[in-house]
Amino acid sequence: MGYARVTIATGATITDEVIADFGENYLPAAKERGATSATVIQIGPDSLVYMVTYPDKETSDAAAEWAKSMRAKASADYNASTTVHEGEVLLAQCG
Repeated sequence: MGYARVTIATGATITDEVIADFGENYLPAAKERGATSATVIQIGPDSLVYMVTYPDKETSDAAAEWAKSMRAKASADYNASTTVHEGEVLLAQCG
C-alpha cells in the first residue's frame, strides 16, 4: 500500500511565495526521490502539513537524509519548527 512521511511545520505566515516554493522545489524533489505522491495542506495561517508517500519503507528510508535536509531548509527559510511522523499507509483512495 505504501509508506508515508508527514511533516507538520509551523513558522512564518503561509504566503503565495511559500506555496510557490513548495510547488517548485519540495514536491518535484520528493518525486525525484521515488515518492508516488506529495501533498501540501495549509492547516493554519502559519502552519502546513507536507505529506509524502513512497511505494515502500525502503524507498522512504533512502530519502530520509534528503527529507531531513529539506526540514532544515524550511526551518531556516521560514523560521519553522517541524514535527515528523511516518508509517505504513493502511488505506488510500484517489479519484
